[in-house]
Amino acid sequence: MPDKPYNILLRKLLNHTATKEEKKELRRLWEQSKGNPDPEDLLPYEDWLDTPIDGALPEDLRQRTMEFILSHDTVAAETGRRKHPRIIRWLPAAAAAAILFVTAGIWIFRSTRIKEIPMTTVSTAYGEKKTLSLPDGSTVYLNGGSALHFPQEFSLHDRTIQLEGEAFFDVRSSPGHPFVVRTAGLSTTVLGTAFNVTAWPDETNTTVSVRSGKVRVAAAGSNNPAAITGDDNPRELELTAGSRAIYTGQDHRLARYRIASADAGSWKDNLLIFDNAGLLEIFRALERKYNVHFAPATPDLLQYRYSIRFEGLTIRQSLDKLSLLGGLRFSWKDNLITIKAKP
Repeated sequence: MPDKPYNILLRKLLNHTATKEEKKELRRLWEQSKGNPDPEDLLPYEDWLDTPIDGALPEDLRQRTMEFILSHDTVAAETGRRKHPRIIRWLPAAAAAAILFVTAGIWIFRSTRIKEIPMTTVSTAYGEKKTLSLPDGSTVYLNGGSALHFPQEFSLHDRTIQLEGEAFFDVRSSPGHPFVVRTAGLSTTVLGTAFNVTAWPDETNTTVSVRSGKVRVAAAGSNNPAAITGDDNPRELELTAGSRAIYTGQDHRLARYRIASADAGSWKDNLLIFDNAGLLEIFRALERKYNVHFAPATPDLLQYRYSIRFEGLTIRQSLDKLSLLGGLRFSWKDNLITIKAKP
C-alpha cells in the first residue's frame, strides 16, 4: 500500500476535510492493505480529539480498538478458529502488535495536528497593498485593511492559510499537497491556479472569484450531512475561470455567478468594478483603497445603487465620476468626505 497517499487521506479523514471521493479512495487503499484497521472506526474524530496526548487510551476506546482488531481477524475466520468474546482478557501477539501500530499512528497524527507551528501574520493598513511570497513559492496580493496568517513552513500534507479581508492568490502547483484558504464562512481548496477571495470582518458575505484554473468552495459545516439543503442551496461548489461564488452569512446560502475572468482580483491592477452595487459597498472599497472615510448626511443615501468602473483614478477623480451619474455631491475636510444628495 503506498504510504504517502494513504497518510494524506487518513489525515484528511481525521480532520474532517476528506471529500466523499477521498473517503472512497481511503477505503480502497485500506482494503488493499489486507486488514489494517481504519483509525476513524477505532477512534471517531470527537473521541480521538478529547484523548490526552500522553498516557494510555481511555478504557472504553482501548476496548473498542481491541474488539475492532479481532472482528477483522481474517486468519481466524478462514481457519474456523473460535471467535473471541467481546469482553477480551488477552490478545494474540499479532492483534496486540496491530493495536500498537494503529494507536501509535493516531498519536503521531494528533501530535502533528496540534503541535505548535510558528506562524507569520502579514497585514495591511487602509490605502496600502502588499505582495508576498508564501513558503511554497505561491504569490499573494493583499489588499488594504487585510490580514493573512500562514505557517513559516507548510506541512507535508497540506498548505492551509487564514485570510481576513481580500487577497488575490497565484498558487504554485503541488499535486497531492492541497492549498486551502480559510475564512470565517468558507473554505476554498485550490484545484488550479489564480483566484480572489473577499472576506471582510465587518461584512457577512464572502466572495470567491476565479481568474484561471479551478477551486472548490465549501460552506462552514458542509461536512455535516444535516447542513445539506438541496440543489437550490448547495454546501459545496466547484468554480472554474469566469465563475464567482458568494456565500451570504445572514442566511447561510451559497450561490454561483458568471463574471469576466479578468475581473477576478482586478483591484490589484488598480481597477475597481461594481455591478449594481450599493453605495455602502462602493464607499467601503474606496476607503480601503485611499484611506479616507465617508459620512452620509442621511442614511437613505446608502440605498442608491450604481454600476461603475474606477480605473487608475485618484479619489477625487473617482468621486467626480460617481457624481456625474447623478444624485450625489461631496464635501471634504481632511480625509473625511461628507455625502449629500444633489438638490
